[in-house]
Amino acid sequence: MAFYDTASRTAYFIEFGAGRPIVLLHGISNSGRAWGPQIAPLVEAGYRVIVPDHAGHGASGKLTTPIGVAALAGDIEALLAHLDIGPVDLVGLH
Repeated sequence: MAFYDTASRTAYFIEFGAGRPIVLLHGISNSGRAWGPQIAPLVEAGYRVIVPDHAGHGASGKLTTPIGVAALAGDIEALLAHLDIGPVDLVGLH
């Protein structure tokens, strides 16, 4: 399990493969597990697949205050900085 700290929160992510990075974002009230069926085909296609759990979701830390979309976007920016990754392909569910 991999964690990173952002804005006084602990967030979880997992990654698979190597190559061009792609970040898979889950919808609200879900977790990165929603992407399970897509991970292996993306790795086989040559992607480095990065799947975070948003704050308060999945294996990420619990929230103590409400959070908005801007903060979630900031968390993803912090994850990319943590991984020292530049441009990525970004895919999301709602």
